[in-house]
Amino acid sequence: MNKDWDKAALITIGILACILFAIIGSYVSWFYFMNDASLSLNSGDWGAFGDLIGGILNPIVAFSALCWLIISVKTQKEELKAVKDELITAHEIQIDLAKTQKIQRFENTLFSLLEHYRNIDEKLSTVEYDGGVAKKTQLSILVENLLEIKISSKVISPEEEVSYKLQYGYYFMISYQLLKLVDEYEYEDKHRYFGIVGSFISGQSLLLLALACSHEESDDYKKCHLLLEKYGLLKGINGTEKVIIKYLKTSYKDEAFI
Repeated sequence: MNKDWDKAALITIGILACILFAIIGSYVSWFYFMNDASLSLNSGDWGAFGDLIGGILNPIVAFSALCWLIISVKTQKEELKAVKDELITAHEIQIDLAKTQKIQRFENTLFSLLEHYRNIDEKLSTVEYDGGVAKKTQLSILVENLLEIKISSKVISPEEEVSYKLQYGYYFMISYQLLKLVDEYEYEDKHRYFGIVGSFISGQSLLLLALACSHEESDDYKKCHLLLEKYGLLKGINGTEKVIIKYLKTSYKDEAFI
């Protein structure tokens, strides 16, 4: 851009110089060569000659200055627009970068929690054998205990209730944190991530979570209960025994199973 301006300035100066020399040359040719006149010694004549030169050059110089001013303003507007466009582009890139970083942090946290969940689920679902006979898994025992308490209205002491909650409490907290994390995800593909989480929390694991959150008044359990309803996460247990489904439907809205 600077080279173009320098070139244009030199051209303008050259044109003005040519005009000046053309005027002087015409004047000299007319009086000296055509009319055989000598150089005047009268200062008045030279003053008139100066007025002639100024009268011709001043409008040309003024017009050239105006043109340069218009071109300069136009160029500055174009440069400012280019700078504005670059700033907008840079801002959009920053937004995209921030979004990418947020998604990466979210996914790192999500998959880290899923790995913890998988480890706990594997531990609870491990089948042990006694004399070649398979024993009930810890997960099955927890589900049966909750079924007795929730459906059969088994009376338990406060100490037993605390003991049961301690047994499945860590599993519940990781499950709830997973659901809460995806619920708070601010971008459009939230349901895709719920699909991923739902592929981990399924079968007896999902039933345990549904039972644990049913008819509970404590804050985290109620919040988890609402998330199970909000995203229809209990549709995966529709094949469970009718008596269990019937009980769960007394606690959850229909949309939880759709």
